Amino acid sequence: MSSPRHAAVVVRASAVPILTPTGRHPPAEMGQMEESFTMRRRLLLAVTGSLLAVAALAGPAGARDFGTVYANDLAYRVFGNAANVPDGTGTDPFATFTNSTNGDQRGVAAFAPGSPTGHHGGRWAVYRATWTAAGDPTELVTSWSELEVRVAAGEILLVRDAAADFRCPVLGDPSPID
Repeated sequence: MSSPRHAAVVVRASAVPILTPTGRHPPAEMGQMEESFTMRRRLLLAVTGSLLAVAALAGPAGARDFGTVYANDLAYRVFGNAANVPDGTGTDPFATFTNSTNGDQRGVAAFAPGSPTGHHGGRWAVYRATWTAAGDPTELVTSWSELEVRVAAGEILLVRDAAADFRCPVLGDPSPID
């Protein structure tokens, strides 16, 4: 049991004003400060979580993965980009196949990042490649030089389609073709 002497000390100690460094009195209850801090922390976590969720959903919507193109016997990843490319202003040759029966056939680009002949950023001058009766539409064409050889041999007909020019950046770090 406490003695009256201790009670007097406790009463006197609680009567001493406590001042913060700014000279203001702290809240009447320390619990109020802790509760305020907890609420701020929860709000910060909720806002941060919401922003991360929005960023995760917005990333895939902004850049659509269109798949793969071949250049120099390597497979490159590409993504679509909503850029206006007026008809006939493409600079890098790109061939699409109209009648290939090879399920692995993708478009063939003359240039890609790291190409010895240069790369101009994926502003494509589109050509339509069509296998002729002299060619074999089951063959896989993976380079522009191979395409040119087949055109010269009469196996493929290559026709410029200026109205189809488009922009589609090619990403570096190509993969070997299996």
